[in-house]
Amino acid sequence: MIAINTQIIENAILSFKKEIEDDYKLTLRQLEKDYRSYFKDFSRNEQVFFRKFLYYTRDHNIIILSNSEIENIKNLIGEIPKSHFKKNIKNKIISLKDLINNTLNYKNKRDSFYPKYFQHIGVKSCIYCNSQLTVTIEKTIHLKTKINNEFIAKFQVDHFYPKDKYPYLSISLYNLYPTCASCNNSKKITEVTFKLYQDTVSPSKYKFKLDLKSKAKFLTSRNVNDIEFDFVDPEKPDKKIAVKGSFEDTFQINGIYKTQKDVAEEIILKSQIYNKAYKKKLINSFPHIFSNKNLGNRIILGNYCEPEEIHKRPLAKFMQDIAEDTGLI
Repeated sequence: MIAINTQIIENAILSFKKEIEDDYKLTLRQLEKDYRSYFKDFSRNEQVFFRKFLYYTRDHNIIILSNSEIENIKNLIGEIPKSHFKKNIKNKIISLKDLINNTLNYKNKRDSFYPKYFQHIGVKSCIYCNSQLTVTIEKTIHLKTKINNEFIAKFQVDHFYPKDKYPYLSISLYNLYPTCASCNNSKKITEVTFKLYQDTVSPSKYKFKLDLKSKAKFLTSRNVNDIEFDFVDPEKPDKKIAVKGSFEDTFQINGIYKTQKDVAEEIILKSQIYNKAYKKKLINSFPHIFSNKNLGNRIILGNYCEPEEIHKRPLAKFMQDIAEDTGLI
């Protein structure tokens, strides 16, 4: 729900520089081999597409294309041509799209490289809904002569530009978004306007807004069902009109968070306890903790409190917005 500064991505790319460069060289060699072996077997439109892709890849490492370079190659090459033609390769019927995906070795990278790459970036929650964990775990494997550490992804990788339409972008890091399974399945080939990686990170345009009248009613009734809040999606100003690609219509954000009224309840009650006077007492009693406003608010809220920290923990965006509306932080 908020962008990540591209400098973080560039630092991660630098950390895996040799592995990325070696993979690019291997990919280019395989692409050249496939071009020589199968080019003549595809339709004319597919040949034009294949040739453009190969020529571009000779001059550009497609793994580390920037946002602007992704737009350039997308405009230059376009969507993969629709064709019913399939080539029999090693007793398997394969299309040009499948050939490219196999050559780029996306599936292997999904299992071997992306878990440690996204762990390095520090994203721990779905970048769309922010309600589910997207983490990498390390598993220790004891072999006869040595011990190996294996990275396992507990998330899925969404392609901002879908790989079914743009298979040549299937391994471009700036096109890959770590998501939960639910959001990835909901999005499929739908293109949303939200871009995760930006040179300058602005405040999130999305917001959870607490109905203050419902807050007052809840404080009297203590009935959690009296609490009302809405997810404000600027791409969908009229809730009655469906907007393709909007967060709400694509991921059903309101529906997800309506199940979290108990979290809103706790925040409202905390706002009654942690008033200015009590916070001042905490600062005096625990200056090594509460003199750091960010850390103090994080302890009180039970989640990260800075907008740029939203990706570190599920529900951070929701809890931050409700906490601001109640005056807790």
